[in-house]
Amino acid sequence: MKKYIAISLLSLCLTGCFTVKEKKNTQIKHIFTFPIGYDKEELGFLPEKRTSEAALDFCYNNGFFYISDKINNKILKVTETGVIILTIYNQENYPYLVPNNSDADFDSSENYEYLKLYSSYPLDQPRTIAADIEKNIYIVNREPLHKKYGERNLIEDEFILKFDSHGKLMYKIGKNGSSTVLGENIEPFNYVNKVATDINSNLIVIEGYSEELKIFKYSKDGELLYQTILSKNKLPLSKNELNNTILLIDTIPGYLENEVLVIYQFVSRETTNSIELFQLEYEKIFRYNIKDDKIDKMILKTSPEYEDLSKLKFNPAVTELYGDMKQIQRPMPIFIGCDSYSNIYMYQEKLPLDSLIIKDFKLMKYNENGRMESLHHIRFDYDIVYNSKIYLTNNGRTLSYIVKENEVTFVSVND
Repeated sequence: MKKYIAISLLSLCLTGCFTVKEKKNTQIKHIFTFPIGYDKEELGFLPEKRTSEAALDFCYNNGFFYISDKINNKILKVTETGVIILTIYNQENYPYLVPNNSDADFDSSENYEYLKLYSSYPLDQPRTIAADIEKNIYIVNREPLHKKYGERNLIEDEFILKFDSHGKLMYKIGKNGSSTVLGENIEPFNYVNKVATDINSNLIVIEGYSEELKIFKYSKDGELLYQTILSKNKLPLSKNELNNTILLIDTIPGYLENEVLVIYQFVSRETTNSIELFQLEYEKIFRYNIKDDKIDKMILKTSPEYEDLSKLKFNPAVTELYGDMKQIQRPMPIFIGCDSYSNIYMYQEKLPLDSLIIKDFKLMKYNENGRMESLHHIRFDYDIVYNSKIYLTNNGRTLSYIVKENEVTFVSVND
């Protein structure tokens, strides 16, 4: 029987890079904070008392944050100063709230007035959220009453709800398009892992979590425009890559129309004395065109490098973490996305040398030709228990949220 040893040799080698002065210890900017809890102005938490991306999702557009709270079955629209101006809620969770779209309250705590709106809808574990330039909200929601079994006997019970800027439901979107009344003509999704709007307010939906993902494009009126399947056989491969193991790492809807950004990992395999060695060779970021159903450009290529531990043997913490190892993999850079100018954003976590908890990372910006334009060293507060993935806005702002024992704070990473 063959033995399998997986070896990841990770580092960074970006095409077209040049020397850029690194900005050391860039401080994150706190934007606003919410307490953790179940009240109308609190954000939910998991039984382990820590928030995760499964419990909270958010997006940002046109000056507002949109937050999906899976635990509390609600959606919040929040200003830059942390004022909640719209709450879409499940009345079972908040029986004391009354929808007030026609008779709303005013809040004069700022220099300007905001209309505080409450809108009721039977949300059931709302997850991924998106918003367009007109402040319409798209949210992935479960509909257990309409559960069915689809391909490969997978459960399909998810729809995308579109609300207007006042929280009024406009229509529901299924695989085959939109409907104002949920009926047999609208087909549920299996598992939606990404939703986003593009420059023309079209909605991009990525369904599935296997090597073959379904990609849907809908007009702003909910009409299904394109439906494609992203698979590895559409990759432009060189002769040397044909024998590689190719792994899909992530897909990110782009801001430009018909653009989806796709990250693949290329792994080589070698057999020596009945032992198979797997080695990460590099990662490639491609641009996939929904309309043409093809990959039309490679955006960036990253390759592995090592950290030399022999110079750090005097450090007992390093010895305790890594033993007698002479070198160790550095974390691969993580692709965040591209802004409206096609600039490329990535971050790379610092190799932990005293604890396995990673709180430091480098944030990198490249132009569309792959040349580095800025490099920031970011450090999160050391007393946090969780930090979300980094969200990229259309104008290049990078956002996240951090969790402490009793609060969630939204932060700007590169201000």
